Amino acid sequence: MKKQHTLSMKKQPRHPLRIYHLLAGALALSLQAGELERLYSFTQETKLKGGFREWNGRWYFTAEKGGDHGSGYIGRFDPVAGTLTPIHSFTVEAKPKGPLVQVGEVFYLQGEKGSTQTGFGWIGRFDPATGQFTEVAAYNANLKPKSGLVPAGGFLWLATESGGTGSGSLDRFDPSTGVLTNMVNLSFETGIKAESFAVGPDGTALYMAAREGGDAGQLAGKGAGTLLRLQTATGELTRLAVFRATEHGAKPRGLTLHGDRLWMVMEEGGDLSLNSGKGGGTIAYFDLSTGTLSRVHVFDGTPTGQKPRGLARVGDDFYFVTEAGGLSGYGVFGVLRQGTVVEVLAELTADTGAKPDFFLTVLNHRIVFSTELGGANSLGSILAWSLPSQPPVPPELMLTRTENGKLRLSWPDPTGGFVLQQTSALGSGSWQDWPGTPELHEDRAAVELAPEAAAAFFRLRNQ
Repeated sequence: MKKQHTLSMKKQPRHPLRIYHLLAGALALSLQAGELERLYSFTQETKLKGGFREWNGRWYFTAEKGGDHGSGYIGRFDPVAGTLTPIHSFTVEAKPKGPLVQVGEVFYLQGEKGSTQTGFGWIGRFDPATGQFTEVAAYNANLKPKSGLVPAGGFLWLATESGGTGSGSLDRFDPSTGVLTNMVNLSFETGIKAESFAVGPDGTALYMAAREGGDAGQLAGKGAGTLLRLQTATGELTRLAVFRATEHGAKPRGLTLHGDRLWMVMEEGGDLSLNSGKGGGTIAYFDLSTGTLSRVHVFDGTPTGQKPRGLARVGDDFYFVTEAGGLSGYGVFGVLRQGTVVEVLAELTADTGAKPDFFLTVLNHRIVFSTELGGANSLGSILAWSLPSQPPVPPELMLTRTENGKLRLSWPDPTGGFVLQQTSALGSGSWQDWPGTPELHEDRAAVELAPEAAAAFFRLRNQ
């Protein structure tokens, strides 16, 4: 579908006039970019757990497995050379979680266990310029911090699954002082196991999706999860919604704020005939302006897959990947167009890679994610989908009166890439190309219209 501008010519203006309207539906693009490209196949068990972070043209990441000691590492991937380099290898099992978070010229990351100080969870700082890793804070007990870090309100936040009053807590780390503080205790009622976050535009609100808790009548007493909001300045925690498996979905991931809506994929719920009675998952959103929760898609196993793992927004579209389903059974990579229609873009296979990570990263006009299995060595891979290129936007049409009393319709024409069309009535489906060849007037393409010409509509279309 091409973008077009429309000009209605019904009067003879005495001064330059710029009038144009986008045709209804002209923005619904459906340009498929190609196939899922395998950029790299891992040569050892790796398990990326936080997507990628670009720095100086290279992509940095954390891995739970692999490295010099098999206990995980901080690595770097060069997308041009196609080479992967472990930069810092952990000497004991550290289980780094979530994405690398950039603060100034360094990255911060969080691990579930393996602190060199206490043996438990930790927060570290990594300098990509030097490759140096420094542990900056550690827990004194096995509190299972698994959420990764998220920056909001000048601090780094993370959630634990134990500690607090027993069901975990929401903690705050200050990079300037190195102080780690327990801020809010979580409970079954608030929701537990918070692993997905989104930050409000000014950083004062931190939104969280808890994977369990809320309604004890859901998922055999575990609860389907909740949606929470934290005021970062005061620590006030508010429960916004409680999920129900069949109605909304269960176990949210990929929380994404877009406008007034919090979008997410639900790993389970929806059609409970799938996934051994747990459901194949859904796509849902919470409207902050109305306080309502809506489900927009139920994953069906075939063809749209089941068990969605992550979500990435590009414009008004939401890209996702599933762990299972599709024609191959290994899952699919797809997109929710304009928040309404799901389109499967590619099937995951043993060759491309299977069992994808929870994080999809938008990098260099591509959606990038990793898998734990499959690829050339059956140890997982890095996959990329090139986003569709946007067609050039048609320029404005200008209607002026010439010295001889005629009307001149003109538009900027640096490349000659647009064709003028006309019709006597919108909706008639009878758009016709302008029969003559436009002339150039001061670097603008132009056609002249007789003053007595009948009313008409004009537009430009891409060649």
